[in-house]
Amino acid sequence: MEFIYPDESYQILGVLFEINKEIGYGHREKYYQKAIAAHFDFLTIPYKK
Repeated sequence: MEFIYPDESYQILGVLFEINKEIGYGHREKYYQKAIAAHFDFLTIPYKK
């Protein structure tokens, strides 16, 4: 499978795996959303809420 933006995809997947390690699973979506936004801000990955 070929990605359009492989570097960005790799970075985003890394954030998602890190969030899973930190807070685990079974939480409400809003907790994951806040954690992902915080990681994106730290890594200066642009996103829209």
